[in-house]
Amino acid sequence: MATTTREDRLEALRRKYEPALRDMDKDDVNLVQVLLKNDKLYISGATHSKEALDRVQRQLSQIDSNWTREVDLDLRSPGVLPSHTGQTVVNHGIDFEQAADDTGESS
Repeated sequence: MATTTREDRLEALRRKYEPALRDMDKDDVNLVQVLLKNDKLYISGATHSKEALDRVQRQLSQIDSNWTREVDLDLRSPGVLPSHTGQTVVNHGIDFEQAADDTGESS
């Protein structure tokens, strides 16, 4: 019997939840990361509204009613990052080069 690798597990979960991932784009959910974390499909991104988040959760439930055992969903409002990440919040009007230079240190 062949052993399952992390890549195999990630691919299996991505295939299983592909309809929900595809529909997230239609619901204006901006995906930041989709990866395997603690043997779960970790989906991180931003959504414009609670209604969009609810639609995503309903779609995941249609695929598997107990989806939380396989998926860790972290969707936030645009521009909101958890304070512990140390990441800089980027205004969409600022280009990424300027954001990369924003270290918070004075020269």
